[in-house]
Amino acid sequence: MNQGAPFSSVVLVEFKRPARDDYNDDENPISQIYKYVGQIKSGKAVDRGGRPISVPPQMPFYAYIIADITDSLRFQAQTANLHSSPDGLGYFGYNNQIGVYVEIISFDKLVSDAERRNAYFFHQLGLL
Repeated sequence: MNQGAPFSSVVLVEFKRPARDDYNDDENPISQIYKYVGQIKSGKAVDRGGRPISVPPQMPFYAYIIADITDSLRFQAQTANLHSSPDGLGYFGYNNQIGVYVEIISFDKLVSDAERRNAYFFHQLGLL
């Protein structure tokens, strides 16, 4: 008896080498995410144990690409019709055809946001 997926969404996180600026059509992290989503939705992806990953057709997908925002990545984001984030440190958008929300976050923004979010906690521990 299949009771459905044991989760309510799928989150993919892709880390890219810092300062990488050689993204092209063949090595486009956005296209890679789209490919991963397609593999999962089609049942061709497997888990760590080698078992197929099965998800309902309307399962929400969220993808995060953590990378330095270089000229070539900026070009790929614009080509994928992603929008610049309000702070200019990333891109975001929803691909309706594939059914995935994509966000590109710069390394610097990730670290800065984490430091701000946890500053009080670190201060209380006497680490700051």
